[in-house]
Amino acid sequence: MRQRAQKECEAFVEDHIARRASFAVETTLRTRIALEQAQRARDAGFSTIMIFVTAGRADECVHRVRLRGLAGGHAAPEGELRDIYERSMSNLIAALEIFDHIELYDNSARGAAPRLVGSVIGGRFVAAPGALPDWLPERLR
Repeated sequence: MRQRAQKECEAFVEDHIARRASFAVETTLRTRIALEQAQRARDAGFSTIMIFVTAGRADECVHRVRLRGLAGGHAAPEGELRDIYERSMSNLIAALEIFDHIELYDNSARGAAPRLVGSVIGGRFVAAPGALPDWLPERLR
């Protein structure tokens, strides 16, 4: 099912790039496909924007998925979640060279709205007011 959904999403993106039609997708950044698609869109003249939201460090993400599973929602093995987290953070660094604009949000405070941490424009990080979260990659500090 996941492979079918991935293929449909890839076809959706490629169709929109070919038609020069604006589009948006959601991803965990577990793979580089979104980065490759963004590069193709940028090469085709699109402005590329990413909104990156994380629940914090890997431990917090694992905890939240565990709670979601206990409440009857989708769950995943801890090892898989930690792997996805590490790949997402690695792909975020790669995204700095591809996207024209990236907004970074911290969603680690439970029950609160995500907080803008900063933006990356043209590869340069501009911090928003407030303390930087500990999950922010060193390259952006």
